[in-house]
Amino acid sequence: MNKELSKISLGLINFTNCIPVNYSLYEWSHDKLVLSEGYPTLINQLMRDKQVHVAPISSIEYLNNQDLYTLIDNVCISSDGEVDSVILFSNYDFMDLEEKTIGIPYTSSSSIALLKILLNEYQYDLNRIKFKTHKYETSLEDALKNRFDAVLYIGDPALIANIKYQDQFKKYDLGKLWKDFTGYPMTFGTWVAQSDWASSQEDDYNWICFILDKAVEAGLNMYFNEIINITSTKLNLDKNHIENYLTKKINYNFTQKHKEGLELFKKLYDNLNIKPDNYSNV
Repeated sequence: MNKELSKISLGLINFTNCIPVNYSLYEWSHDKLVLSEGYPTLINQLMRDKQVHVAPISSIEYLNNQDLYTLIDNVCISSDGEVDSVILFSNYDFMDLEEKTIGIPYTSSSSIALLKILLNEYQYDLNRIKFKTHKYETSLEDALKNRFDAVLYIGDPALIANIKYQDQFKKYDLGKLWKDFTGYPMTFGTWVAQSDWASSQEDDYNWICFILDKAVEAGLNMYFNEIINITSTKLNLDKNHIENYLTKKINYNFTQKHKEGLELFKKLYDNLNIKPDNYSNV
């Protein structure tokens, strides 16, 4: 068989919580793999447009399009409590956000859905809260002083802001709020494959499932010190903080509890009566 015909195109999220997988795959440089990086909503779109075969996509993207995707259930991006990288920074208490303006990041799908679910469960009328997209174009300090009453940060910007503005604003970790409310871990990202590709290329699908599992293992063991050093320098954060984040805050195993948590997430999302497209472009 022509090897070019069996290339596997992988989408990768360029956040620190994905670096154990990403770093391993780049180190291995397997000829079979074609790697593309981007932020979560971009990778969601690449999968929806069938530009890549396999990728970690926002869990809400998977849940809303389960007919299109096959879930790779041996790896995920989740937290079982505080996550440190999905944080609502606010000038107000969480119970005092009605009639307020909340900034939501253009890079996010699952975290925005989660925020609205939590607000809804706290008995807010979502129609009385104004949500405006932001692109991290100003500092958090400026955003909360001049643009928003509260602002949602995800990924590396949240990691950095969580340290830089440690005591300056009220902050709410959505991973912790979800855990406290439901008792379940929060799965922010799910690894999936195009369903038609997975069924027609079964050997490649099984191989990539195996490779992803080994990539997590290698990233958290063999390459871990390199990953900590590189990420600490890149984000200008203490190495211990990065190590704690990747080993204590982020969880990569997909368990029965994760499955049940996703099912509840979907149920609560559907109760919002919001069309999926409301999230795809923010």
